Amino acid sequence: IPLSDVRLLAGSAFHAAFETNLAYLKLLSTDSLLLAWRLTAQGGKWSPGSLRLMGWEHTGSELRGHFLGHWLSASAMAFAATRDAELRHRMTEVVEELGKLAAAHGSGYLSAFPPSFLDRLEAITPVWAPYYTLHKLLAGL
Repeated sequence: IPLSDVRLLAGSAFHAAFETNLAYLKLLSTDSLLLAWRLTAQGGKWSPGSLRLMGWEHTGSELRGHFLGHWLSASAMAFAATRDAELRHRMTEVVEELGKLAAAHGSGYLSAFPPSFLDRLEAITPVWAPYYTLHKLLAGL
């Protein structure tokens, strides 16, 4: 059954959880989700309107960037179920910005961390999961 054909019963715990998830996806600032990606592509230029995320998405974390992939996946599934126009606009905005960032980097490289993280992995030097992070983005696209 396609996700677009699935309906949750209004008033059910599942429907309430879905609505909470949808509201959360729309609550997150796309500027904040894209901050580490912008810093990498633009050589560290800070976007004044962006709120720095913490935890794994902190701009100093070697796992930064993976949450955007999770957000894209969750947003795509929520959109398939709802056709929510605001969510579609936000997803489109993020994907278009990622395209601009890849172009801005010059080589087409697109990540929230520098290419040196991949070099470190290939040199068997400790680094935290760069391919996992890239996979999250690709799965979300």
